[in-house]
Amino acid sequence: MKRYQFTITLLSDVIISSATATEGFNQSLDYIPGSNFLGIVAGALYDEKPDSCLDMFHNGTVRYGDAFPLIENEAGFPVPFSWFHNKLDGSITNTPIYLDPLLRDSDREELTNKGIQLKQIRKGYFTPERKAHQTIRQDFSIRSAYDRQNLRASDSQMYGYFSLPEGSVWKFTVEDDSEQYGEIITKALRGKKRIGRSRSAEYGFVNISGGELLSGRSNPEIEADELTLLYAKSNLCFYDQFGNPTVVPSPAQLGLPEGSEVKWEKSQIRSRIYQTWNGKRHNRNADRMIIERGS
Repeated sequence: MKRYQFTITLLSDVIISSATATEGFNQSLDYIPGSNFLGIVAGALYDEKPDSCLDMFHNGTVRYGDAFPLIENEAGFPVPFSWFHNKLDGSITNTPIYLDPLLRDSDREELTNKGIQLKQIRKGYFTPERKAHQTIRQDFSIRSAYDRQNLRASDSQMYGYFSLPEGSVWKFTVEDDSEQYGEIITKALRGKKRIGRSRSAEYGFVNISGGELLSGRSNPEIEADELTLLYAKSNLCFYDQFGNPTVVPSPAQLGLPEGSEVKWEKSQIRSRIYQTWNGKRHNRNADRMIIERGS
């Protein structure tokens, strides 16, 4: 397997809505889903390379990773939901981090005696050495639908958009198990592109560069131990034996050795409905249940 790393710079605000609704106020995601990059490549190569479409877009041979913000020239990681810190500390940088599910009653009593109140860190990104922590600022604007017949704003059709800020820099990777599509995918991704919603208007203009080949294994084998902590860097989607989406994966689905058991009572997970739009068909895909990154 080969992994390629890309850099994406936002040349304008970008709208990555967390829901497919077009009315009301739509919160933006604080990351750029890999489906946007799959869509760019599909738009360029789907008709040109029909024999390779199954591998590049459908069966998981090629995987397009989510883009995370660059923090002090390092790609950020989503904060784990199991991280708690002192409520009085303004930043998690250089302060003690507590894994709440693993705290014993005696540990909690000791913290209480010291006047420490624990608070869950729910948002943001951190660098691998935890030298920095950053949350993503989102801009908000209100728009009105346009009445083409009367050449004016439509009545009672106001909507609001949150957007990722212009000028921010993000990193993402593309993994190719076949080791044969790297060159054409890199060529399709590089350059100035449009992503997100309202990209035909003033939003969604980006520049993608890079495509460097990374060394090292992406998914090393998990070595069994008395207790192994799993961290979801990206959203996880699983299906049960009947083909239905599930948020309770088996140990085998998590890549754990045979005989492993998941300690759900010691886990901090979040789940939600994941909605996607298929630009080729101009229609929604089936909704999926996912375990959120950071779980």
